[in-house]
Amino acid sequence: MPTESWSYNSQPIQGVNDFNYLGVVFNFTGNFKLNREYLVGKSLKAINVLFYHYRDFDLKPKISCQLLNACVGSTANTSGPP
Repeated sequence: MPTESWSYNSQPIQGVNDFNYLGVVFNFTGNFKLNREYLVGKSLKAINVLFYHYRDFDLKPKISCQLLNACVGSTANTSGPP
């Protein structure tokens, strides 16, 4: 963590190593590894929710693949370059 100190209205602002802003995890180093890990976790959660509710509906395989692509693919594809 940087050794800088910041203040606002003479009040010190606490420094953090990383933060989540609008679904993107920013790290003070500029590395997006934490962002990729966060998005992979969200993708896994979406897969688990989809598979949990999958058995409640009688879906054709094509529809299942489309659901997987829509629910998980949209999250997984936003992870950016490796």
